[in-house]
Amino acid sequence: MRSIKLSILLLLLFLGMPIAAEPSVEKGLAIAVEMDRRDTGFADSASTMEMVLKNRKGDVSTRKLRNRVLEQEEGNKSIFVFDDLRAPNLNFLKSSTHPFERFQRP
Repeated sequence: MRSIKLSILLLLLFLGMPIAAEPSVEKGLAIAVEMDRRDTGFADSASTMEMVLKNRKGDVSTRKLRNRVLEQEEGNKSIFVFDDLRAPNLNFLKSSTHPFERFQRP
């Protein structure tokens, strides 16, 4: 008799679980929809950094650099300027993002 009561109790608990899980799914969907609505990207930013390089011998060299990121409709643009490199023709890195367009060969 005791095992029958326990079986019925467990059955009722398992039957009630999907009903209890449904509001959680709806709540998660509502959170995801709200996050998409609030996502407005990020603002332009600028920063200065110091990069510390250390080799196997323990020698340390530092590089100072500036970074600037511009957010645009068609993609983001960024530039890194190294302020104290010894080679003047290798002192910046420029990159951009844009919507992917598949290259079609003729």
